[in-house]
Amino acid sequence: MNSFNVDVTSKCFIGEGWCPTADIPKVREALRVATEQTQTMVPSVLNVVHTTMDPPTFNRNNKFTYGFQVIIDSYGVGKYREVNPAPFSIITFPFLFAVMFGDFGHGILMTLAAAYIVLNEKKLAKQDNGEVS
Repeated sequence: MNSFNVDVTSKCFIGEGWCPTADIPKVREALRVATEQTQTMVPSVLNVVHTTMDPPTFNRNNKFTYGFQVIIDSYGVGKYREVNPAPFSIITFPFLFAVMFGDFGHGILMTLAAAYIVLNEKKLAKQDNGEVS
């Protein structure tokens, strides 16, 4: 809340941020639920502000594509409306990794380890590894 502006005349907080147009109903619903759960007397309001600024880059990911997107983003995030190279890296990464690191025995071990992690994903996700988030 330290990023919000305070409107002392209305005794409220004002925040600005970017949101995909398709997600505006979800944001409105989240604000409505938050207002109900906190039992506040002041309702939350969402106003769409039109601007000439370019919005930030946003790429939707799922569990599978997230790892590849992180690799791509480590080299730099593209500008708004640029093609996302992550789908291409999903296709080419296994081949290029095999060319770069072509040890067949190591590949089998890596495949077995990956298969174990994928098959036991839910059980491994429940384990507490001591990390603080």
